[in-house]
Amino acid sequence: MADCDVCGAGDVSTRSVRMHGALLDVCGTCQNRMGLTAEEIGDASLVRERSQRSAASRGGQGKGGRSRPNTDLMAGSEVELADDFAKRIRQGREQKGWDQRTLALRMKERINEVKRAESGHRPSDKVLTKFEKSLDIVLMEVVDSGYERHVKQSTPRSLNLGDILDAAKRESD
Repeated sequence: MADCDVCGAGDVSTRSVRMHGALLDVCGTCQNRMGLTAEEIGDASLVRERSQRSAASRGGQGKGGRSRPNTDLMAGSEVELADDFAKRIRQGREQKGWDQRTLALRMKERINEVKRAESGHRPSDKVLTKFEKSLDIVLMEVVDSGYERHVKQSTPRSLNLGDILDAAKRESD
């Protein structure tokens, strides 16, 4: 017994279905509603057993070779690159009296990295910190939390694929 990934029904018999490359566990109601045929449906326990066997043959390692602890990837994203970073880089360089070549030499980067950044192409985080240190400027800003969207939840259950589709449908209307 598991939860349906589409409608969120709890403790129901589910079947694993591959849709657009993703493996979903769906209940009988969703299976009928989506019109899935017998070829598209595999028994959830068999699919899980096969995946566990293949994981065991790889030595229990995932694609990366190292497992990650369960951490929120978005938790540390409180700062983001300023919209006018190219202008700040150019002004910082001009205030120091340097040309692009001199800045690139001091940063130990290629001149093209400096040119691309000044034209508005986002450099890597490593290069951004080099710009900030060598020019004594601030390129990363604190994100305004006013852009967050709160989802009202009437029942104490987790958000599922069906809820997301319903929200998208309401927004498009």
